[in-house]
Amino acid sequence: DNAFKIVVVRNDVIAGISIVSNSCVNDLITVNDNSSITSGTIISSNWDFGDSSPTANTLNTTHTYTSSGTYIITHIVVSDGGCSSTVTDTITINPLPQALFTATNTCQIQPSSFTDNSTGNPFYWNWSFGDTGTSTLQNPQHTYASSGAYQITLIATTVNGCSDTTTKDIFV
Repeated sequence: DNAFKIVVVRNDVIAGISIVSNSCVNDLITVNDNSSITSGTIISSNWDFGDSSPTANTLNTTHTYTSSGTYIITHIVVSDGGCSSTVTDTITINPLPQALFTATNTCQIQPSSFTDNSTGNPFYWNWSFGDTGTSTLQNPQHTYASSGAYQITLIATTVNGCSDTTTKDIFV
């Protein structure tokens, strides 16, 4: 007496993930589900962002990292057939610079000097001198034609595209 039983082994779901590989602290990061399934539907999705934050249980989600570092994102999907699949990917979160500057010799019709004191290794600078004048030099000079109050803005940006902005009022 031989008994036969047919067993169907299903591997119908493959977890997938799509993320931006480099981002900055406090950026809102979109994490997309790229999972595929040959038959049935995905009934469960779980994201672990690798930073001790609560997990997310949607197919597509967003997340904000508050500290720089390298994190492993884990995505688990489960099909209605009971099969599960897990995928991981790595994301690097770059630190923000801190834009800082000093201004000296703020006298009318004389060059005023602006010194970048930013931290975090900025590589690009965008200055606005409050009178339509601008500069992309690290330590520019600017001459004011009129006396008065001017709002100076410096945007310091790293090679990874992370930036910080500071604004100061000066009197000429």
